[in-house]
Amino acid sequence: MPSSELFRQVVCAQIGARDHYAIPRALHRRGALAGLVTDFWWPWGGAGGSTSLRRIAGRHHTELEDARVISMNFSTLRNEALLRVTGKRAWDQFISRNEWFQSRALEAIPWTDKSLLDAGGKPVLFAYSYAALKLLQRARELGWTTLLGQIDPGPLDSRIAEEEVRRWPEYGGSWQAAPDGYFDDWRKELELADRIIVNSEWSRRAMIAEGVPPERLVVIPLPYDESGAAGHPAKDYPESFTKERPLRVLFLGQVNLRKGVPELLAAMEQLKGEVVELWMAGPIRLDLPVRFRGFPNIRWMGPVTRDRVGEVYSGADVFIFPTHSDGFGLTQLEAQAWRLPVIASRSCGDVVMDGDNGILLDAVTPEGIRGSLMHCLKNPSLLRKWSAGSGIAEEFRLDATGAAFLGVIREAQEQPSSDT
Repeated sequence: MPSSELFRQVVCAQIGARDHYAIPRALHRRGALAGLVTDFWWPWGGAGGSTSLRRIAGRHHTELEDARVISMNFSTLRNEALLRVTGKRAWDQFISRNEWFQSRALEAIPWTDKSLLDAGGKPVLFAYSYAALKLLQRARELGWTTLLGQIDPGPLDSRIAEEEVRRWPEYGGSWQAAPDGYFDDWRKELELADRIIVNSEWSRRAMIAEGVPPERLVVIPLPYDESGAAGHPAKDYPESFTKERPLRVLFLGQVNLRKGVPELLAAMEQLKGEVVELWMAGPIRLDLPVRFRGFPNIRWMGPVTRDRVGEVYSGADVFIFPTHSDGFGLTQLEAQAWRLPVIASRSCGDVVMDGDNGILLDAVTPEGIRGSLMHCLKNPSLLRKWSAGSGIAEEFRLDATGAAFLGVIREAQEQPSSDT
């Protein structure tokens, strides 16, 4: 097998536009992508109009226009309509969607394609956790190399969410724990994967705690599209923040317990009267106490479509990511690409360099968040310095991801896992 390529032998299976199709794109750049199998693909590029149309148009990437993409558009729309009609709870919908995708992908993947089998190396399947079991089983039966992309820290996330519900009961009334047995199929996925790719050291430690052998785990950080990182100048800050020009703090993502939202809102309560404004962008996935709905220094922006995120990042002064647990947290890189200083926890991808381009929280507490925001409020010149030092490091660029991914494949094929 030549060292420079893998003869288009990797099939990627994924639901949605996860990580902006980072892995298929990285492999396609290297000439190693045999095909992308996905639930929905919009072949015509961008679309204006309603939010729904823009969301559909997001199921596309120009870098994959000449790639082999196998999608199930009509079946996906039908299945989504049925899920809505049945009124299933969120967890049941999530599980049903994953099972449906596996069944459809099992039929769609070109398992006997001669261009794969005769490519000069063993075919490879890459699929994401919780929607991979049937696919991994079939791939192993056929002697393929199997790679699992672990999207989160696994059961640790559930335990942390349960702890947050106990700590903040007023936020968690509608929270649902994972169903009994939910992680049973996931553990089978782990057993079937030659290598398990995680996006952070935090996730790696979580997997080891679940009994996964360290030698089967590989950390590959999520990449940020470098074309989106070009041309954003360092931000300009006033000499001091005022009531007319407050410190604008951006939170962007799922507004839920695990993301540290209760602690963040409690910190804003403590900051009431200070010239700090919090922008909350993203869908609300918790019970929001009534007192925060009209809070004077909080602006609720709702979900933000991909084509509008630039407006939000460009208008903010600092980005905050106080997560209790995240597989990585790609928004950290997005913020840095827009030259925003980042305040983040230590329970996610290692992106922030403490004191160089932002602040790492020692603990996710209202007091810790409040102290970090006050430090920013009183030191605009420091924010200016951090903004100048922000940007996308080489390790987070797509080409680095592709190189690392191909290295994992070669290593796995030369030295398969012990239970193969």
